[in-house]
Amino acid sequence: MEIGLLLSKNKTNRLLNLNIFYSLLLSIITIFLIFINKTINMRTNNYDYILLFWIISFLSFIVLINISKTIDLKIPIKIKNELLYIGQNSITYLIFNQLFIVLFYDFFQSIFVFQTAVTKLIVKVLIFILTMLVIRIISVLLNNTKLKILLGKY
Repeated sequence: MEIGLLLSKNKTNRLLNLNIFYSLLLSIITIFLIFINKTINMRTNNYDYILLFWIISFLSFIVLINISKTIDLKIPIKIKNELLYIGQNSITYLIFNQLFIVLFYDFFQSIFVFQTAVTKLIVKVLIFILTMLVIRIISVLLNNTKLKILLGKY
């Protein structure tokens, strides 16, 4: 039986409507459990403690749902609309994300020397902003031309 159906039928909706304090407490417990569990590699089917992996997965699901609900109520409408746009055009972001991160990283590496933690952080933030802007432009171009057929949109 699916977890969502199980939760909705058994009146355990309290897990999906935690206040911010309990959500943060549960996230701290989940992070602690993640560090206890050893390396997990799904590609090679390597799960050190499979039961702990499933517990962490379930707790992460609960934490993310609760934090998402809290953020949804608190963020401004412009940020919410931007996140919705990214979600609706996620295939474009998925396709071009790594390409532009690597290109911008190589570009900045040829210009700057990343010696301090502050310069590394500044470069990473700059790469993030540039990547999001370039992918946004590409997404608008793909969605407003006949190229949108490449994305499966008609």
